[in-house]
Amino acid sequence: MKVLITGSHGTLGRAFTLYLKERGIPFCRYDRHHPLHTERDFDSVVNFAGLTAHSPEMADKGAANLLHEVNVEGTKRVLAFIARNKKLKRFVHIGTSAEYGSSKTTLTERSPSRPQNEYGRTKLEQTKLVEEFSRTYAVKTFNLRIFNLLGVPRHPAQKKQFIDEYVLSQLLGNAPTTAVSNTKDMRDYIDMQDAFDAILAALISKKGSRYELINICSGEGTSLSKLVRIFEHETNRRTSLVSTNRSATRYVGSRLKAMRLLGWKPTQSLGDIVCAATARKKRVLIVGAGVACELILKEFEKDSNADVIVAGIVDDDPKKQGGIVRGVKVIGTIGDIPHLASTHHFDQILVSVPSAGSRVAARVASLAPQGIPIKVLPSIASVILGKVSLAYIRDIDPSDIIGRPLVKTDQQRIAKNTTGKTFLVTGGAGSIGSEIIRQLFNSNAKKIIVLDSSEVDIFHLSQELSRERGHERPELVFRLGNIRDRERLEEIAQEHRIDCVVHAAAYKHVPLLEMNPGEAHKTNELGTRNILDMAITHHIPDFVLISTDKAVNPLSVLGRTKRAAELLVQQYAQEHGDMRFMAVRFGNVLNSSGSMLPTFLRQIRERTPLTITHKEVTRYFMSIPEAASLVLMCWVIGENGQLLLLDMGEPVKILDFAEKLVRMHGLVPYEDVPIVEIGLRPGEKLHEELAYDAGKLRQSSVPRIFIAEEIDRRYRRPIKS
Repeated sequence: MKVLITGSHGTLGRAFTLYLKERGIPFCRYDRHHPLHTERDFDSVVNFAGLTAHSPEMADKGAANLLHEVNVEGTKRVLAFIARNKKLKRFVHIGTSAEYGSSKTTLTERSPSRPQNEYGRTKLEQTKLVEEFSRTYAVKTFNLRIFNLLGVPRHPAQKKQFIDEYVLSQLLGNAPTTAVSNTKDMRDYIDMQDAFDAILAALISKKGSRYELINICSGEGTSLSKLVRIFEHETNRRTSLVSTNRSATRYVGSRLKAMRLLGWKPTQSLGDIVCAATARKKRVLIVGAGVACELILKEFEKDSNADVIVAGIVDDDPKKQGGIVRGVKVIGTIGDIPHLASTHHFDQILVSVPSAGSRVAARVASLAPQGIPIKVLPSIASVILGKVSLAYIRDIDPSDIIGRPLVKTDQQRIAKNTTGKTFLVTGGAGSIGSEIIRQLFNSNAKKIIVLDSSEVDIFHLSQELSRERGHERPELVFRLGNIRDRERLEEIAQEHRIDCVVHAAAYKHVPLLEMNPGEAHKTNELGTRNILDMAITHHIPDFVLISTDKAVNPLSVLGRTKRAAELLVQQYAQEHGDMRFMAVRFGNVLNSSGSMLPTFLRQIRERTPLTITHKEVTRYFMSIPEAASLVLMCWVIGENGQLLLLDMGEPVKILDFAEKLVRMHGLVPYEDVPIVEIGLRPGEKLHEELAYDAGKLRQSSVPRIFIAEEIDRRYRRPIKS
């Protein structure tokens, strides 16, 4: 047997070719544009050719004429071509229940045909042509009237293909409302794979007369409202039905003849079909039932072809349990995620709680089963401004698993204070320095001078920012130089009238500095003194030192040299009360150069053991953008001599962080990626501290930024505001 497939470029025909290919059945395709190019050695035909009621062409005004041209005249041309093949033994024509018209009783093959639309009428004309062809050429013919087709082909190449009822297509498009003609309409739904099995049975069956009309249906009627309820059960969604209130129609068939002549009966229930349809889309669980959730659901509604379906929401608010947000049900709390993920088979989790994103994302990352990707909305600002779109959704970032909300700074206040000012940022091409540059570049500053000793890093930063330059942007000046070089600093200060120095340049790698203490002293201490002297000489109003929690009760060379830099700032503040000298202290900055995160990410990528110094080690963490904005906000609010620091929440256990980071990549700690202890290195502590005396911290004018009152024993009074 070799089968000619007509209409093989349509959705059904294309899917059926894969069905035959999977079973090793030879086939060829009818080329309606060049019939003479079609292979002639076939002995069977399956005729899918024609337009359906939902073909894209049906949107045209001349749809009725088009239906007649394609379904009737086109069928005549197909039959004329097939008639030339003297080897033809079997013809299977694909008809439709629309040829019958609506009926209050079950439709049998003997039921009268009273089509109620142009599509049904043209398909009935097809049937008459096929019956005449069978009689004229004595070809055994099965005319299969397929009822409402639903489902997905099970061939891998057809994963995104779906033949659906108009109503179900709306539901799969995440719509909170569904338009139906009448909720009492009865349909007889049949799975696509079952329909293909019936076609194959018709190709090989030896039963029946020369021409047989056979219904391919389930034999069971389902109302549109019941179809919606089944969908809702599978997806935890609720939809409002909008009816046009026309008279209800009923298309329910009898499958007895198909069982008798083809030995066929359907295997898939309507529930199976809907479940398979939704399974072909990514099932998304949204965390948080607030404003952000509602906005993102609106975006999913706009993109009806999105390859996702939102199948549930979790929220810890007891009042929201069981509630509905734009058609999606709140099915539990965040703590229920492990259970829900296994019972509802979610493919993705979306955290839509930007006001507490990092804390919630960290918790979700610890609860989500391996292999389920976690995505987040970026910021509360995007929600406030209504700027939430699918493009705003990003993968979970390591900074999201810090376990505390990110500190939000007043960017407008920072921008206002930068107006007309010139900034010098030392270490300006480094991790923190370059982010400070980026944030200043989006402010009202007049000029930004980038000073760094790395020509490669300066080149890359200049290339990045050059793509964003505009007439309203600050002037950018890139200068190579080392803070150890007093003459170079003098040249820069004479060249520009500087209003503020942000001193980010430093050596900071703990083990390396333990082996090179002299170099640490020259850069971190003497280099800082050089910058301070330059500020005094040229009467630069503001100076901000970036320090570290390792300066508190220091054990390492890094800690001692940075503490010395802090004391220098305090000394200059005492001696020059008409200027502002201040220091900003914070913990580890995620993903900064030389930090642990790039190492962890490389080890995870390479599947090599992830190395931690000690299983009890803890550290305070913040993101690079958070650190940069903190520095600028401290510059805005700080007073001469102040040491400001961030409320960084509870310290993070490095072992816990490492395990979450592995899970975040869909891997299993200790199985996919081993985690091993290598021991504390010289100069490292088990636990860091943010202040010498936490009891003497004072709240600043900005929430979560504190002022430390720390006594320098070389002076008689504390350095404070």
